[in-house]
Amino acid sequence: GEDKNITIIDGGNSDNVITISANYVNISHFTIRDCRNNINNASVKITAGNAIITDNIITSPSGQHGIFVDNCDNNIIYDNTIINNGGNGIRLNHSDNNQITYNSINSNQNGLFCYNSSNNIIQNNSAINNNDINGLFLNETSNYNTISDNNIKSNSGNGIFLNDHCDFNTFSNNIISSNTDSGMRIENSSSNSVSNSTI
Repeated sequence: GEDKNITIIDGGNSDNVITISANYVNISHFTIRDCRNNINNASVKITAGNAIITDNIITSPSGQHGIFVDNCDNNIIYDNTIINNGGNGIRLNHSDNNQITYNSINSNQNGLFCYNSSNNIIQNNSAINNNDINGLFLNETSNYNTISDNNIKSNSGNGIFLNDHCDFNTFSNNIISSNTDSGMRIENSSSNSVSNSTI
């Protein structure tokens, strides 16, 4: 788009707003809003790899997820404002080797929800704040992810929650503060590394 503040793609709460089903697609400089309120819907749904999503405003207050990466790898989600989504800000499902960097992810259900997704980089996200559940939720064998240099605060659940065999993840240089439950909660998960972080 020409300018994300004035170039708007509105889904009218009907299905996904944008579905990426081919490799090597770039979506940038848009406001993308108002997908359908269904667990499998998103303002941006990615089902093919190597997409680049950058410099967008993504919001769907009465819909579902902001960005849903579903069973595909090697995508870059960079420098977006992902705010006020009825579902998760970013949801990864069976998706590996994605880069999620320099985003602001606020006022969603979970800020980021990774399910059975490994070897992802979640780094330099300036604000993973004020989400209704967790800032970052790793679930069901999400392994070998790198989570560093993020600011995670004021979430209604946990700042970071690992559950059900999420192992060998590395957390470093994160600021995790003022979350309602725990700063970091780890259940049924092992061999994770936490260093140089404020919790």
